[in-house]
Amino acid sequence: MPRYNLGMELPKTRRDEAMQGFVNRAFQQYVQDMHGSAAWEEIRVVAGAPIDGFEPMLPCDAQSTRHLLDAMACHLNLSEDALWEDLGLYLITHPRMEAIRRLLRFGGRDFVEFIWSLADLHDRGRLALASLNLPQVYIQSEMRGDILRFDLTVTWVMEGGCA
Repeated sequence: MPRYNLGMELPKTRRDEAMQGFVNRAFQQYVQDMHGSAAWEEIRVVAGAPIDGFEPMLPCDAQSTRHLLDAMACHLNLSEDALWEDLGLYLITHPRMEAIRRLLRFGGRDFVEFIWSLADLHDRGRLALASLNLPQVYIQSEMRGDILRFDLTVTWVMEGGCA
């Protein structure tokens, strides 16, 4: 079974760093679709998020992402790791997110090619949007008889967290 080390040690806020709004917007859509508009409104108020929600292509203060994650974790009674996992599941399974599933098809002809393509994710994201701070994925593989085993280490530091 793959090992996932999410490396979510979050440093103190640096005001010159920002998250892209689409990360916050993805969480907004996740909450609205999976937990309802009332849940989103309560989380939005506690987090101090904009009334109209997040604009995907505009940068957000990293602290707003931190507040959003904290409010979601509290309201939904989930750990931060569980929120990220749920967001990933939502992005690849919810009917509203069909476009993302189509993009994932560019990751290779099969599962093995897709796994190896994850190592390029960080750099490819920077080519598309220079300020994008995607996780770095390190992959190791090992053959055990006729079984190919992958170990993934995912590191990502989100500005705005706690030390």
